[in-house]
Amino acid sequence: MRGDAAGIEAYIARNWIDDEEQLRNLRTAGRTYNYYTYENETDNYQQDHYQLLFARDLSPSLQLNLAGHYTRGQGYYEQFRPNDRLSNYGLPAVEAGETPISRTDLIRRRWLDNHFGGLTYSLAWETSSPLKLVWGGGWNRYDGDHFGEVIWARYASTSNLGDRYYDNNAVKTDFNSFLKGYYALSPRLDLYGDVQYRRIDYRFGGLNNDRSLIAGDYEYHFWNPKGGLSYRLTPDFRLYTSYAIAHREPVRRDFTDAPLHAEGQGRNIPRPEVLRNLEMGWEGRLSPQLQLSANYYLMDYKDQLVLTGEINDVGSDIRINVPESYRMGMELQGVYTPIPELKLEANATFSRNRIGRFEDVLMNYDTGQQLRTEITNAPIAFSPNVVANGIVSVYPQRQLELSLLSKWVSRQYLDNTGADSRSLDPYWVNDLRVNYSIRPRFVEEIRLNLLVNNLFNTLYSSNGYTFGYIADGETIREVFLYPQAGTNFLIGATLRF
Repeated sequence: MRGDAAGIEAYIARNWIDDEEQLRNLRTAGRTYNYYTYENETDNYQQDHYQLLFARDLSPSLQLNLAGHYTRGQGYYEQFRPNDRLSNYGLPAVEAGETPISRTDLIRRRWLDNHFGGLTYSLAWETSSPLKLVWGGGWNRYDGDHFGEVIWARYASTSNLGDRYYDNNAVKTDFNSFLKGYYALSPRLDLYGDVQYRRIDYRFGGLNNDRSLIAGDYEYHFWNPKGGLSYRLTPDFRLYTSYAIAHREPVRRDFTDAPLHAEGQGRNIPRPEVLRNLEMGWEGRLSPQLQLSANYYLMDYKDQLVLTGEINDVGSDIRINVPESYRMGMELQGVYTPIPELKLEANATFSRNRIGRFEDVLMNYDTGQQLRTEITNAPIAFSPNVVANGIVSVYPQRQLELSLLSKWVSRQYLDNTGADSRSLDPYWVNDLRVNYSIRPRFVEEIRLNLLVNNLFNTLYSSNGYTFGYIADGETIREVFLYPQAGTNFLIGATLRF
Protein backbone atom coordinates (compact mmCIF):
# COMPACT_ATOMS: atom_id res chain seq x y z
CA MET A 1 0.00 0.00 0.00
CA ARG A 2 1.42 3.35 -0.98
CA GLY A 3 0.58 6.92 -0.09
CA ASP A 4 -1.60 7.90 2.83
CA ALA A 5 -2.32 4.44 4.12
CA ALA A 6 -4.46 5.63 6.99
CA GLY A 7 -6.23 8.52 5.28
CA ILE A 8 -9.84 9.01 6.37
CA GLU A 9 -12.98 10.06 4.54
CA ALA A 10 -14.85 13.17 5.61
CA TYR A 11 -17.68 11.31 7.30
CA ILE A 12 -19.26 13.30 10.09
CA ALA A 13 -20.82 10.39 12.00
CA ARG A 14 -17.71 9.71 14.05
CA ASN A 15 -15.77 11.25 16.88
CA TRP A 16 -12.46 10.87 18.66
CA ILE A 17 -11.05 10.43 22.13
CA ASP A 18 -8.33 12.71 23.40
CA ASP A 19 -6.60 10.48 25.93
CA GLU A 20 -4.59 7.34 25.15
CA GLU A 21 -5.34 6.04 28.65
CA GLN A 22 -9.03 6.39 27.85
CA LEU A 23 -8.44 4.30 24.74
CA ARG A 24 -6.90 1.55 26.85
CA ASN A 25 -9.74 1.77 29.36
CA LEU A 26 -12.45 1.36 26.72
CA ARG A 27 -12.25 -2.41 27.19
CA THR A 28 -13.24 -2.22 30.86
CA ALA A 29 -15.78 0.50 30.10
CA GLY A 30 -17.54 -1.87 27.72
CA ARG A 31 -17.22 0.52 24.77
CA THR A 32 -20.46 2.21 25.78
CA TYR A 33 -19.36 5.84 25.75
CA ASN A 34 -21.03 8.00 23.12
CA TYR A 35 -19.95 11.61 22.66
CA TYR A 36 -23.17 12.52 20.86
CA THR A 37 -26.13 13.35 23.09
CA TYR A 38 -28.27 14.87 20.33
CA GLU A 39 -30.26 12.00 18.87
CA ASN A 40 -30.47 13.46 15.36
CA GLU A 41 -26.70 13.90 14.96
CA THR A 42 -26.86 12.37 11.50
CA ASP A 43 -25.37 12.57 8.04
CA ASN A 44 -28.12 12.58 5.40
CA TYR A 45 -26.63 12.45 1.93
CA GLN A 46 -27.94 10.69 -1.17
CA GLN A 47 -26.44 10.05 -4.58
CA ASP A 48 -28.28 8.85 -7.66
CA HIS A 49 -26.10 7.41 -10.43
CA TYR A 50 -26.96 7.13 -14.12
CA GLN A 51 -24.79 5.51 -16.81
CA LEU A 52 -25.09 4.93 -20.53
CA LEU A 53 -22.62 2.51 -22.15
CA PHE A 54 -21.95 1.91 -25.83
CA ALA A 55 -19.47 -0.49 -27.43
CA ARG A 56 -19.07 -1.47 -31.07
CA ASP A 57 -16.58 -3.18 -33.33
CA LEU A 58 -16.11 -0.79 -36.25
CA SER A 59 -13.97 -3.37 -38.02
CA PRO A 60 -12.11 -6.57 -37.07
CA SER A 61 -9.20 -4.41 -35.87
CA LEU A 62 -11.00 -1.32 -34.51
CA GLN A 63 -13.18 -1.15 -31.38
CA LEU A 64 -15.08 1.89 -30.09
CA ASN A 65 -16.21 2.37 -26.47
CA LEU A 66 -18.31 5.29 -25.18
CA ALA A 67 -19.70 5.90 -21.71
CA GLY A 68 -21.82 8.74 -20.37
CA HIS A 69 -22.45 9.27 -16.68
CA TYR A 70 -24.35 11.61 -14.37
CA THR A 71 -24.47 11.70 -10.58
CA ARG A 72 -26.92 13.81 -8.60
CA GLY A 73 -25.94 14.34 -4.98
CA GLN A 74 -27.74 16.24 -2.27
CA GLY A 75 -27.85 16.14 1.50
CA TYR A 76 -26.78 17.61 4.81
CA TYR A 77 -25.47 16.70 8.19
CA GLU A 78 -27.25 17.99 11.26
CA GLN A 79 -25.33 18.87 14.39
CA PHE A 80 -26.05 20.21 17.87
CA ARG A 81 -23.65 22.95 18.98
CA PRO A 82 -23.62 23.81 22.69
CA ASN A 83 -22.95 27.41 23.73
CA ASP A 84 -21.77 28.50 20.27
CA ARG A 85 -21.21 32.10 19.27
CA LEU A 86 -24.12 33.71 17.43
CA SER A 87 -21.65 35.79 15.45
CA ASN A 88 -20.26 32.58 13.88
CA TYR A 89 -23.58 32.32 12.05
CA GLY A 90 -24.14 35.94 11.17
CA LEU A 91 -26.77 36.21 13.92
CA PRO A 92 -26.99 39.33 16.10
CA ALA A 93 -26.74 39.18 19.86
CA VAL A 94 -30.09 38.84 21.59
CA GLU A 95 -31.09 41.79 23.74
CA ALA A 96 -32.12 40.45 27.14
CA GLY A 97 -31.80 42.93 29.97
CA GLU A 98 -28.58 44.82 30.44
CA THR A 99 -26.31 42.07 29.10
CA PRO A 100 -26.85 40.94 25.48
CA ILE A 101 -26.76 37.19 24.87
CA SER A 102 -23.93 36.42 22.44
CA ARG A 103 -23.80 32.62 22.89
CA THR A 104 -26.48 29.96 22.69
CA ASP A 105 -27.18 26.28 22.11
CA LEU A 106 -28.18 25.74 18.49
CA ILE A 107 -28.69 23.16 15.76
CA ARG A 108 -27.10 23.67 12.37
CA ARG A 109 -27.25 21.93 9.03
CA ARG A 110 -24.48 22.00 6.46
CA TRP A 111 -25.54 21.15 2.93
CA LEU A 112 -24.03 19.77 -0.25
CA ASP A 113 -26.00 20.12 -3.48
CA ASN A 114 -24.01 18.91 -6.47
CA HIS A 115 -24.10 17.65 -10.05
CA PHE A 116 -21.36 15.56 -11.66
CA GLY A 117 -21.47 14.32 -15.23
CA GLY A 118 -19.35 13.61 -18.25
CA LEU A 119 -18.27 11.38 -21.12
CA THR A 120 -15.40 8.93 -21.60
CA TYR A 121 -14.28 7.43 -24.88
CA SER A 122 -11.68 5.07 -26.33
CA LEU A 123 -10.75 3.74 -29.76
CA ALA A 124 -8.57 0.63 -29.82
CA TRP A 125 -6.66 -0.55 -32.89
CA GLU A 126 -5.21 -4.05 -32.82
CA THR A 127 -4.03 -6.24 -35.71
CA SER A 128 -1.56 -9.06 -36.20
CA SER A 129 1.22 -6.45 -36.57
CA PRO A 130 3.63 -5.76 -33.66
CA LEU A 131 1.94 -2.39 -33.03
CA LYS A 132 -1.21 -1.81 -30.92
CA LEU A 133 -2.70 1.62 -30.24
CA VAL A 134 -5.42 3.02 -27.97
CA TRP A 135 -6.68 6.59 -28.16
CA GLY A 136 -9.12 7.88 -25.58
CA GLY A 137 -9.98 10.39 -22.93
CA GLY A 138 -12.87 12.07 -21.22
CA TRP A 139 -14.65 15.26 -20.25
CA ASN A 140 -16.18 15.74 -16.79
CA ARG A 141 -17.87 18.63 -15.00
CA TYR A 142 -18.63 19.05 -11.31
CA ASP A 143 -20.94 21.81 -10.06
CA GLY A 144 -21.45 21.93 -6.31
CA ASP A 145 -23.16 24.28 -3.87
CA HIS A 146 -22.05 24.35 -0.24
CA PHE A 147 -24.24 26.17 2.27
CA GLY A 148 -25.37 26.06 5.86
CA GLU A 149 -28.33 27.09 7.97
CA VAL A 150 -29.32 27.28 11.62
CA ILE A 151 -32.64 25.49 12.11
CA TRP A 152 -33.02 26.03 15.88
CA ALA A 153 -31.45 28.16 18.59
CA ARG A 154 -32.27 28.54 22.27
CA TYR A 155 -31.75 32.29 21.95
CA ALA A 156 -31.94 34.04 18.57
CA SER A 157 -34.05 36.32 16.45
CA THR A 158 -36.43 33.84 14.79
CA SER A 159 -36.45 35.91 11.60
CA ASN A 160 -32.83 34.89 11.01
CA LEU A 161 -33.34 31.15 11.48
CA GLY A 162 -33.26 29.22 8.23
CA ASP A 163 -31.17 31.85 6.47
CA ARG A 164 -27.96 30.66 4.84
CA TYR A 165 -25.13 31.83 7.06
CA TYR A 166 -22.66 30.71 4.38
CA ASP A 167 -23.12 29.90 0.71
CA ASN A 168 -20.51 29.16 -1.93
CA ASN A 169 -20.24 27.38 -5.24
CA ALA A 170 -17.47 25.40 -6.92
CA VAL A 171 -17.28 24.37 -10.59
CA LYS A 172 -14.56 22.07 -11.89
CA THR A 173 -14.20 21.06 -15.53
CA ASP A 174 -11.69 18.34 -16.41
CA PHE A 175 -10.73 17.32 -19.95
CA ASN A 176 -8.13 14.70 -20.79
CA SER A 177 -6.95 12.85 -23.88
CA PHE A 178 -4.34 10.10 -24.13
CA LEU A 179 -2.56 7.95 -26.68
CA LYS A 180 -1.24 4.58 -25.56
CA GLY A 181 0.90 2.21 -27.62
CA TYR A 182 2.47 -1.25 -27.43
CA TYR A 183 5.17 -2.52 -29.80
CA ALA A 184 6.70 -6.00 -29.85
CA LEU A 185 10.40 -5.42 -30.48
CA SER A 186 10.96 -9.19 -30.45
CA PRO A 187 9.04 -12.31 -29.41
CA ARG A 188 10.21 -11.67 -25.84
CA LEU A 189 10.68 -7.90 -25.58
CA ASP A 190 7.80 -5.39 -25.58
CA LEU A 191 7.97 -1.60 -25.58
CA TYR A 192 5.04 0.36 -24.23
CA GLY A 193 4.29 4.00 -23.60
CA ASP A 194 1.55 6.56 -23.34
CA VAL A 195 1.10 10.27 -23.02
CA GLN A 196 -1.84 12.11 -21.51
CA TYR A 197 -2.87 15.74 -21.71
CA ARG A 198 -5.15 17.18 -18.99
CA ARG A 199 -6.78 20.58 -18.77
CA ILE A 200 -8.51 21.55 -15.53
CA ASP A 201 -10.56 24.68 -15.02
CA TYR A 202 -11.50 25.29 -11.41
CA ARG A 203 -13.63 28.18 -10.16
CA PHE A 204 -15.13 28.79 -6.73
CA GLY A 205 -16.42 31.70 -4.73
CA GLY A 206 -18.78 32.86 -2.00
CA LEU A 207 -18.96 32.82 1.77
CA ASN A 208 -17.15 29.89 3.40
CA ASN A 209 -18.42 28.05 6.49
CA ASP A 210 -16.27 30.26 8.73
CA ARG A 211 -17.99 33.24 7.03
CA SER A 212 -14.80 34.31 5.28
CA LEU A 213 -15.00 35.30 1.62
CA ILE A 214 -13.37 32.81 -0.73
CA ALA A 215 -12.75 33.21 -4.44
CA GLY A 216 -10.57 31.46 -6.96
CA ASP A 217 -10.19 30.90 -10.68
CA TYR A 218 -7.43 28.46 -11.58
CA GLU A 219 -6.48 26.70 -14.79
CA TYR A 220 -4.02 23.82 -15.05
CA HIS A 221 -2.42 22.18 -18.08
CA PHE A 222 -0.64 18.87 -17.47
CA TRP A 223 1.36 16.55 -19.72
CA ASN A 224 1.75 13.07 -18.20
CA PRO A 225 4.11 10.75 -20.14
CA LYS A 226 5.02 7.15 -19.33
CA GLY A 227 7.26 4.56 -20.98
CA GLY A 228 8.57 1.11 -20.19
CA LEU A 229 9.94 -2.25 -21.26
CA SER A 230 8.75 -5.79 -20.54
CA TYR A 231 10.93 -8.85 -21.10
CA ARG A 232 9.74 -12.49 -20.90
CA LEU A 233 12.57 -14.78 -19.82
CA THR A 234 10.20 -17.74 -20.10
CA PRO A 235 6.45 -18.03 -20.70
CA ASP A 236 6.01 -17.97 -16.91
CA PHE A 237 8.61 -15.36 -15.91
CA ARG A 238 8.68 -11.65 -16.78
CA LEU A 239 10.91 -8.64 -16.00
CA TYR A 240 9.75 -5.05 -16.44
CA THR A 241 10.67 -1.44 -15.82
CA SER A 242 8.91 1.89 -16.38
CA TYR A 243 9.29 5.60 -15.79
CA ALA A 244 6.46 8.14 -15.60
CA ILE A 245 5.82 11.79 -14.83
CA ALA A 246 2.43 12.70 -13.39
CA HIS A 247 0.71 15.79 -12.01
CA ARG A 248 -2.17 16.22 -9.60
CA GLU A 249 -4.11 19.39 -8.88
CA PRO A 250 -5.15 20.65 -5.42
CA VAL A 251 -8.74 19.97 -4.37
CA ARG A 252 -11.22 22.51 -3.03
CA ARG A 253 -10.39 22.08 0.64
CA ASP A 254 -6.67 22.62 -0.10
CA PHE A 255 -7.64 26.18 -1.03
CA THR A 256 -10.21 26.83 1.70
CA ASP A 257 -8.07 25.28 4.48
CA ALA A 258 -4.73 26.64 3.27
CA PRO A 259 -2.60 28.08 6.11
CA LEU A 260 -2.12 31.80 6.48
CA HIS A 261 0.96 33.55 5.18
CA ALA A 262 3.71 34.09 7.74
CA GLU A 263 2.75 37.77 7.81
CA GLY A 264 -0.85 36.78 8.58
CA GLN A 265 -2.29 38.39 5.44
CA GLY A 266 -4.21 36.03 3.16
CA ARG A 267 -3.65 32.33 2.59
CA ASN A 268 -0.97 30.36 0.79
CA ILE A 269 -2.15 29.21 -2.63
CA PRO A 270 -1.63 25.43 -2.91
CA ARG A 271 0.47 24.24 -5.84
CA PRO A 272 -0.09 21.13 -7.99
CA GLU A 273 1.98 18.05 -7.25
CA VAL A 274 4.63 16.75 -9.63
CA LEU A 275 5.56 13.07 -9.40
CA ARG A 276 8.48 11.31 -11.08
CA ASN A 277 7.95 7.57 -10.66
CA LEU A 278 10.45 4.78 -11.40
CA GLU A 279 9.38 1.14 -11.12
CA MET A 280 11.07 -2.18 -11.87
CA GLY A 281 10.27 -5.72 -10.92
CA TRP A 282 9.63 -9.30 -11.83
CA GLU A 283 6.77 -11.74 -11.65
CA GLY A 284 6.51 -15.40 -12.39
CA ARG A 285 5.10 -18.83 -11.72
CA LEU A 286 7.85 -20.90 -10.11
CA SER A 287 5.70 -24.04 -10.10
CA PRO A 288 2.05 -24.93 -10.67
CA GLN A 289 1.48 -24.26 -6.96
CA LEU A 290 3.61 -21.12 -6.41
CA GLN A 291 3.41 -17.59 -7.87
CA LEU A 292 5.65 -14.74 -6.71
CA SER A 293 6.23 -11.11 -7.67
CA ALA A 294 8.39 -8.24 -6.47
CA ASN A 295 8.24 -4.57 -7.41
CA TYR A 296 10.60 -1.73 -6.49
CA TYR A 297 9.36 1.85 -6.74
CA LEU A 298 10.77 5.31 -6.22
CA MET A 299 8.25 8.15 -6.15
CA ASP A 300 10.09 11.46 -6.20
CA TYR A 301 7.79 14.44 -5.54
CA LYS A 302 7.91 18.15 -6.02
CA ASP A 303 5.30 20.08 -4.00
CA GLN A 304 3.59 16.92 -2.70
CA LEU A 305 0.40 17.69 -0.77
CA VAL A 306 0.87 15.90 2.55
CA LEU A 307 -1.39 15.67 5.58
CA THR A 308 -0.45 17.99 8.42
CA GLY A 309 -2.20 15.90 11.07
CA GLU A 310 -4.84 18.58 11.59
CA ILE A 311 -8.48 18.51 10.50
CA ASN A 312 -10.92 21.27 9.71
CA ASP A 313 -14.17 21.86 11.59
CA VAL A 314 -16.05 19.17 9.64
CA GLY A 315 -13.39 16.48 10.08
CA SER A 316 -11.61 16.69 6.71
CA ASP A 317 -7.84 16.37 6.62
CA ILE A 318 -5.76 19.49 6.06
CA ARG A 319 -2.88 19.27 3.57
CA ILE A 320 0.05 21.49 2.68
CA ASN A 321 2.70 21.47 -0.03
CA VAL A 322 6.21 20.38 0.88
CA PRO A 323 8.96 21.31 -1.61
CA GLU A 324 10.75 17.94 -1.82
CA SER A 325 9.72 14.48 -0.65
CA TYR A 326 9.84 10.86 -1.74
CA ARG A 327 8.29 7.45 -1.20
CA MET A 328 10.56 4.47 -1.86
CA GLY A 329 9.91 0.82 -1.24
CA MET A 330 9.49 -2.79 -2.23
CA GLU A 331 6.18 -4.58 -2.82
CA LEU A 332 6.12 -8.37 -2.47
CA GLN A 333 3.29 -10.74 -3.34
CA GLY A 334 2.90 -14.48 -3.27
CA VAL A 335 0.27 -17.20 -3.72
CA TYR A 336 0.91 -20.82 -2.70
CA THR A 337 -1.57 -23.66 -3.21
CA PRO A 338 0.07 -26.85 -1.85
CA ILE A 339 -3.16 -28.85 -2.14
CA PRO A 340 -6.55 -27.99 -3.68
CA GLU A 341 -8.09 -27.66 -0.21
CA LEU A 342 -5.58 -25.03 1.01
CA LYS A 343 -4.51 -21.65 -0.39
CA LEU A 344 -2.00 -19.24 1.17
CA GLU A 345 -1.77 -15.61 0.00
CA ALA A 346 0.49 -12.84 1.28
CA ASN A 347 1.60 -9.35 0.29
CA ALA A 348 3.73 -6.76 2.00
CA THR A 349 5.11 -3.31 1.35
CA PHE A 350 8.35 -2.15 2.96
CA SER A 351 8.86 1.55 2.38
CA ARG A 352 10.68 4.68 3.39
CA ASN A 353 8.64 7.89 3.15
CA ARG A 354 10.46 11.13 3.84
CA ILE A 355 10.09 14.91 3.54
CA GLY A 356 13.35 16.65 2.71
CA ARG A 357 12.52 19.92 4.44
CA PHE A 358 9.46 21.73 5.75
CA GLU A 359 8.40 24.24 8.40
CA ASP A 360 6.46 23.16 11.47
CA VAL A 361 4.21 26.09 12.42
CA LEU A 362 2.81 26.83 15.88
CA MET A 363 0.60 29.79 16.70
CA ASN A 364 1.78 31.70 19.76
CA TYR A 365 -1.40 33.11 21.27
CA ASP A 366 0.64 35.10 23.80
CA THR A 367 2.24 37.21 21.07
CA GLY A 368 -0.13 36.67 18.12
CA GLN A 369 2.86 35.51 16.03
CA GLN A 370 3.69 32.19 14.39
CA LEU A 371 6.63 30.12 15.60
CA ARG A 372 8.24 28.37 12.64
CA THR A 373 10.70 25.50 13.06
CA GLU A 374 12.51 23.94 10.10
CA ILE A 375 12.52 20.14 10.13
CA THR A 376 14.53 17.97 7.73
CA ASN A 377 14.34 14.31 6.70
CA ALA A 378 11.10 13.69 8.57
CA PRO A 379 8.69 10.77 8.00
CA ILE A 380 5.54 11.63 6.05
CA ALA A 381 2.40 11.61 8.19
CA PHE A 382 0.15 8.54 7.96
CA SER A 383 2.73 6.61 5.94
CA PRO A 384 3.71 3.37 7.72
CA ASN A 385 7.01 1.75 6.83
CA VAL A 386 5.45 -1.73 6.77
CA VAL A 387 2.00 -2.90 5.68
CA ALA A 388 1.53 -6.67 5.46
CA ASN A 389 -1.51 -8.80 4.65
CA GLY A 390 -2.06 -12.54 4.74
CA ILE A 391 -4.96 -14.80 3.82
CA VAL A 392 -5.26 -18.48 4.73
CA SER A 393 -8.15 -20.12 2.88
CA VAL A 394 -9.43 -23.64 3.51
CA TYR A 395 -11.93 -25.47 1.28
CA PRO A 396 -13.23 -28.45 3.29
CA GLN A 397 -16.02 -28.88 0.75
CA ARG A 398 -16.41 -27.71 -2.81
CA GLN A 399 -19.10 -25.19 -1.87
CA LEU A 400 -17.51 -23.97 1.41
CA GLU A 401 -14.66 -21.49 1.89
CA LEU A 402 -13.17 -20.53 5.27
CA SER A 403 -10.61 -17.70 5.26
CA LEU A 404 -8.58 -15.97 7.96
CA LEU A 405 -7.50 -12.46 6.90
CA SER A 406 -4.66 -10.83 8.83
CA LYS A 407 -3.26 -7.30 8.54
CA TRP A 408 -0.23 -5.73 10.19
CA VAL A 409 0.46 -1.96 10.05
CA SER A 410 3.57 -0.46 11.59
CA ARG A 411 3.78 2.84 13.46
CA GLN A 412 2.24 5.88 11.78
CA TYR A 413 2.91 9.49 12.69
CA LEU A 414 0.02 11.91 13.07
CA ASP A 415 2.07 14.85 11.83
CA ASN A 416 5.30 15.36 9.92
CA THR A 417 7.64 15.84 12.89
CA GLY A 418 8.32 12.14 13.55
CA ALA A 419 7.44 12.44 17.27
CA ASP A 420 6.40 9.12 18.86
CA SER A 421 4.14 11.03 21.26
CA ARG A 422 2.03 12.01 18.23
CA SER A 423 1.77 8.65 16.52
CA LEU A 424 -0.44 5.58 16.17
CA ASP A 425 0.84 2.37 17.71
CA PRO A 426 1.41 -0.57 15.35
CA TYR A 427 -1.55 -2.92 15.16
CA TRP A 428 -2.39 -6.42 13.99
CA VAL A 429 -6.02 -7.22 13.27
CA ASN A 430 -7.68 -10.42 12.02
CA ASP A 431 -10.98 -11.08 10.24
CA LEU A 432 -12.82 -14.31 9.48
CA ARG A 433 -14.66 -14.82 6.18
CA VAL A 434 -17.05 -17.67 5.45
CA ASN A 435 -18.60 -18.25 1.99
CA TYR A 436 -21.09 -21.03 1.29
CA SER A 437 -22.68 -21.73 -2.10
CA ILE A 438 -26.01 -23.44 -2.73
CA ARG A 439 -27.25 -24.41 -6.17
CA PRO A 440 -31.04 -24.93 -6.00
CA ARG A 441 -33.18 -25.57 -9.03
CA PHE A 442 -34.94 -22.18 -9.12
CA VAL A 443 -31.74 -20.06 -9.37
CA GLU A 444 -28.26 -20.69 -10.66
CA GLU A 445 -26.56 -20.04 -7.29
CA ILE A 446 -27.19 -18.65 -3.82
CA ARG A 447 -24.01 -17.47 -2.12
CA LEU A 448 -24.15 -16.88 1.65
CA ASN A 449 -21.46 -14.68 3.21
CA LEU A 450 -20.37 -14.15 6.80
CA LEU A 451 -17.62 -11.68 7.71
CA VAL A 452 -16.43 -11.42 11.31
CA ASN A 453 -14.38 -8.24 11.58
CA ASN A 454 -11.76 -7.91 14.32
CA LEU A 455 -12.11 -11.57 15.21
CA PHE A 456 -10.03 -11.38 18.39
CA ASN A 457 -11.56 -8.11 19.62
CA THR A 458 -8.27 -6.23 19.29
CA LEU A 459 -8.17 -2.77 20.81
CA TYR A 460 -6.48 -0.45 18.34
CA SER A 461 -6.66 2.94 16.68
CA SER A 462 -6.12 3.33 12.94
CA ASN A 463 -6.50 7.09 12.73
CA GLY A 464 -6.37 10.35 14.60
CA TYR A 465 -5.26 13.93 14.39
CA THR A 466 -3.12 16.44 16.25
CA PHE A 467 -2.45 20.15 16.45
CA GLY A 468 -0.28 22.41 18.56
CA TYR A 469 -0.12 25.96 19.91
CA ILE A 470 1.61 28.10 22.52
CA ALA A 471 -0.41 29.65 25.37
CA ASP A 472 0.65 31.12 28.72
CA GLY A 473 4.26 30.38 27.83
CA GLU A 474 3.58 26.65 27.39
CA THR A 475 3.72 24.57 24.21
CA ILE A 476 0.59 22.43 23.92
CA ARG A 477 0.33 19.42 21.60
CA GLU A 478 -3.18 18.01 21.40
CA VAL A 479 -3.62 14.38 20.29
CA PHE A 480 -6.96 12.80 19.35
CA LEU A 481 -7.42 9.14 18.40
CA TYR A 482 -10.18 7.22 16.62
CA PRO A 483 -10.71 3.85 18.34
CA GLN A 484 -11.88 1.09 16.03
CA ALA A 485 -14.82 -1.23 16.60
CA GLY A 486 -14.42 -4.50 18.46
CA THR A 487 -15.69 -7.78 17.06
CA ASN A 488 -18.57 -7.14 14.65
CA PHE A 489 -20.44 -9.15 12.03
CA LEU A 490 -21.61 -8.71 8.48
CA ILE A 491 -24.00 -11.23 6.92
CA GLY A 492 -25.05 -11.19 3.27
CA ALA A 493 -26.51 -13.22 0.46
CA THR A 494 -26.00 -13.06 -3.31
CA LEU A 495 -28.38 -14.58 -5.82
CA ARG A 496 -27.26 -15.41 -9.37
CA PHE A 497 -30.02 -16.10 -11.88
